[in-house]
Amino acid sequence: MIINIRGTSGSGKTYIVRRLMEQLHDQQLVHGDGDHFRSNKVVAHCCYHKLQPVYILGNYSGARCGGCDTIKTQNLVCSLVRHFCQFGHVVYEGLLMSSIFSRYAALSKELESYGEHMVFLYLDTPIDLCLERIKQRRRQIGNKKPLDPSNTVRKHENTHGCYTKMEEAGLDARWLQHNDNMAVAQLLALLDEWPFSRSYKEQSFR
Repeated sequence: MIINIRGTSGSGKTYIVRRLMEQLHDQQLVHGDGDHFRSNKVVAHCCYHKLQPVYILGNYSGARCGGCDTIKTQNLVCSLVRHFCQFGHVVYEGLLMSSIFSRYAALSKELESYGEHMVFLYLDTPIDLCLERIKQRRRQIGNKKPLDPSNTVRKHENTHGCYTKMEEAGLDARWLQHNDNMAVAQLLALLDEWPFSRSYKEQSFR
């Protein structure tokens, strides 16, 4: 199972993934090998769910940011998905990718041909709550400038519009509840829905 969590700023993507990681076991950092990925850079966290590896892409070691926004390019994100789905489940999220349709729709269809399944989970967080969270973050770092909400509102609309495109393209797009406990339960249920199998992992996606 490959899970792509999507949402605008303040929707709770990174927070929910951190909560998921708390529920999983034996978290280990995965560094680039200096060949396909940048040497010594954290590219994923490896956890386990019912003895099956779960690779959570990006670096969540810092106090604030995390996920695929810590990865340099979308090309590298796609390469990481291709690489790690050979060895276990993959969970990934990021602000920049949340409104991108074509690249990730193509990746989903590509990996389907290898027996993989990608689900796009869109957080249903109301825009008012997203804006309040952004304001809170700004206060925490001492940013006293008034927030212009127009950029966040536009991204919120674009992300929801991307959900419609995914659905119309016949891809597995679903809504993810923004309540963190319910969201984590939904993620764990998805991992159970599509158990990882090594039987078709004979070809490399690299």
